[in-house]
Amino acid sequence: MEKEGKREGDGEQMELRKYRPRDCEEMARLFYDTVHTVNAADYTKEQLDAWADGQVDLEKWNASFLEHDTLVAVEGESIAGFGDMDETGYLDRLYVHKDFQKKGVASAICSRLERDRRKRAAFRQEADKNARRPVEERAELTFTTHASITARPFFEKRGYVVKKEQQVERHGVRMTNFVMEKRESLKLRRLTEADKKERGACGRILMESFAHAWNTKEEAKKTIQEILKNGILIVALRNEEVAGFVGAHPEYPCGWELHPLAVEKEARGLGLGSLLTARIEREAAQAGAQVMYLGTDDEDGLTSLSEGDLFENTMDKIKGIQNRGGHPFSFYQKCGYQIVGVLPDVNGPGKPDIFMAKRLVVPSGNGPEPQKTGKTDGNP
Repeated sequence: MEKEGKREGDGEQMELRKYRPRDCEEMARLFYDTVHTVNAADYTKEQLDAWADGQVDLEKWNASFLEHDTLVAVEGESIAGFGDMDETGYLDRLYVHKDFQKKGVASAICSRLERDRRKRAAFRQEADKNARRPVEERAELTFTTHASITARPFFEKRGYVVKKEQQVERHGVRMTNFVMEKRESLKLRRLTEADKKERGACGRILMESFAHAWNTKEEAKKTIQEILKNGILIVALRNEEVAGFVGAHPEYPCGWELHPLAVEKEARGLGLGSLLTARIEREAAQAGAQVMYLGTDDEDGLTSLSEGDLFENTMDKIKGIQNRGGHPFSFYQKCGYQIVGVLPDVNGPGKPDIFMAKRLVVPSGNGPEPQKTGKTDGNP
């Protein structure tokens, strides 16, 4: 699903983490060194000295980093880069150490900052004028930055466009940069049988994401139809194009199964999985669900549960589970789910199914009457 937090780099593993005040001094040195090396091809020495004079006000920088969403990329014991974005989507600073250029550090920082901004987006509800369609949730996002000549190509590759070229003055020295912007619309919609185009896109994404389970259009189409018939299907549209979807259906009097959740390859890492999961939970809770559960297989040895005999010391192994390579259980944990059990070897020796669940509604003696579900044994 959505692998986050760490990236495999050259040598050691790079970690993206939140800013700590004790980072500030090292970040100031990185800023100075980066400007005077990486940006030297596009600016004069006089401009570089005015841009980064080595006299950073650490107290002021620390205050702004704490006010903004600030990320630090750490490789081993060294800071490889940092970036910060305010609540409006303005990317204030983005700098990568000269020794870590062209290793994906800037992209990782920028993607994470944009993703976190999407998660905090204020969605407004919209309904069809004729009240024939379900209510939609829509958010309009704008990301902006003031990019240097050096950074302009990087942002253009990320979809930013130049709004204007400007001359800024620092310490009496003028230099060129660019006001750049990226606009994005997000929409979360509950699908109906009438949404033929969107249903077709969901089937395509399902096949691309889980080719081992859905390898024909007919199988994917059947799954989408079954979700619409028996449960709820929420689709995420990014700039009016389907980018992912999630389904859920009742399997117990008060328990719904989340199945499946799929995001197209180009849209992974944008935070859409979290938005979809939160929306389907709200919909299910309104329909009477008190618990949402799911099964997530480990067929490729991506967790420590695939090692050894899971029938031995089962509870201890669950408690000490480790993610070996981007298994989605970590994503679901961040969404509030916890592991509640496993089925060892159900996909073959050392290939368990991991069961996770999340309480949506606190149990009450005066809660809604359990609904009839037509529960069947086994996974759909």
